Amino acid sequence: MRNVSESLHHIIRTRNEMVRVYGHDDYPVLAPPATAESIARAEGHVGMRFPPSYRTFLLQSNGIREFADEIDLLSVEEIVQDEYDDVVQEIRDIGWQTGQRLAVEGFIIGCQPGNRNIFIMDRTVEPDSRGELPVVYWSDVELLRASSFEEFLDKWCTVADQLLADAREKARVAPPGIPIPVRPPKG
Repeated sequence: MRNVSESLHHIIRTRNEMVRVYGHDDYPVLAPPATAESIARAEGHVGMRFPPSYRTFLLQSNGIREFADEIDLLSVEEIVQDEYDDVVQEIRDIGWQTGQRLAVEGFIIGCQPGNRNIFIMDRTVEPDSRGELPVVYWSDVELLRASSFEEFLDKWCTVADQLLADAREKARVAPPGIPIPVRPPKG
């Protein structure tokens, strides 16, 4: 299994290549590292101590824009903003309506407002012996589960590789002069 840093570098390289293949400009952007003080503020805001591998990530990059299609890994500053609380409430409402305990009790670490695709830490279970919590890619149902943030990043490397292979295949088979359909740029 790759460590946090190795996975981040792999995912960013893969996402950059995918952006080039599609010909748009939504390149992933790693933020500078978070401080221990800002991490502590975010932990206080959500009422939990962050698992070790997630803290390691934040100390390397305080969030990543365009981590995945329409999903950003949030910075600690975003986690303490009112907009984050609004997203959490929206997902909790969906969870209550659908009986999804994960959506009600989980800690959202990746999203974009108005989008139901999220990355969420599962607080419905006890942390493991290392203090790690499972991380889930969720979109009304569980799509991917990892035992820790570090394992989640490692698994996401495989997802990113597949998405890149799919993008290359679409580019290869698209007739000349016919644009490859892509998500419109944010504006």
